[in-house]
Amino acid sequence: MKRAYEIKHRKLELRQELETGAGITEERLGEIEAELRQLEAEEERIGGAAARLEAVRNGSAHTRTVATFSPGAATSAGGTGLPVSRDEKALMLGKEQRMADRYPNAAGLSLGRYLRGIVTGNWTGAAAESAEYRSLTTVSGAALIPQVLSAQVLDAVRAKSVLFQSGASMVPMEARTVVIPRVKTDPVFGFKAEAEACDESIIEFEGIELKAKTAYGLVSVSLEALESGQGLDTAVQLAMAEALANVIDSKCLFGAGGIEPAGILLSDKINTVTALSALTNWSPFIEGIGKVRGANGEPTALVVNAATDEIMNKFTTAEGLPLPMPKVIENIPNRLISNQLPSNLGTGGNESVAMVYDPQSVVVGIQSPIRVELSREAGDAYKKGVVYLRVYAFCDVALTRPGWVCRIDGLK
Repeated sequence: MKRAYEIKHRKLELRQELETGAGITEERLGEIEAELRQLEAEEERIGGAAARLEAVRNGSAHTRTVATFSPGAATSAGGTGLPVSRDEKALMLGKEQRMADRYPNAAGLSLGRYLRGIVTGNWTGAAAESAEYRSLTTVSGAALIPQVLSAQVLDAVRAKSVLFQSGASMVPMEARTVVIPRVKTDPVFGFKAEAEACDESIIEFEGIELKAKTAYGLVSVSLEALESGQGLDTAVQLAMAEALANVIDSKCLFGAGGIEPAGILLSDKINTVTALSALTNWSPFIEGIGKVRGANGEPTALVVNAATDEIMNKFTTAEGLPLPMPKVIENIPNRLISNQLPSNLGTGGNESVAMVYDPQSVVVGIQSPIRVELSREAGDAYKKGVVYLRVYAFCDVALTRPGWVCRIDGLK
């Protein structure tokens, strides 16, 4: 196929440019890496189409329903106005879906062997990892984590992130900028008498952009652990996941925009509730639930910090007995604790923020593969005998239904 040949030739040109590295800028480096990702995604689609065509020809094909999005067409069952696909590589990943299913590790690559080889130069028993490293290393000294290993790390990130734990969807970004649709105007339905004309009802969409912003976390690994490789896969994956989950939650909730995501809790379009006195009962949370439902959302997530959780656990009746949790809060399936929600706000520096929301209103875009820089000299690495890994991910966040989010302030 002509296009497949063109892709292969262009990838070779880009890799040659990376290898020479003469005068290459960080901006150009990002452009090359983004183009390589796009070419690889297109190459994969072409390969899949060829395989399906062959299946049709030899009679082994089976039918599959695919729901696609086009402006003005019906939206997903959740009503968020987002593209939905029943293909094995969905446009969005829900809470129960995994990146690792999207990119299966058929070659049995190991993150531990991959990082050990980069740091020590010892690729014994790691021929597949060595080949991946040679193909993915950049002129800046950074290395890209292979897509199949990045998928495993991102699944671990999602398991630790409060946004993803509560049910927010993830859009795997195959380019630096991705446009997703959201509902701008809901259709209005009514009743009519027989044979009477009815008013036209239009559902209107608008595009919202996810623009990848650079998030990074710092992870240290001892030289002894790298040399031995004992349990390295799990330890490094969890450390990377923790570092990235913390920064993604922090900035997707409270990012200032610009080089950071525009945090959803700083949006002027969401609902807000302010507690006017010391917290002694569930009233602010019930009010927040009411505001989300008033916007036709269904709040299935309540997130507080540790300080607020302690106060809530001390609620008592006038008789000094524990105050029962109202059914409206008890029935929320995702009640979570995250210290990415501050506890030092207000004039006294002792007020907390909480959020109650419908997770269908939040979409987090993450671009992979993950990028990592390693150093034995940075900071106190040499004295401690550790290697520092600066782990990069590229992400952004978008609100598809701002009215389905409520920020609760003044909790103390």
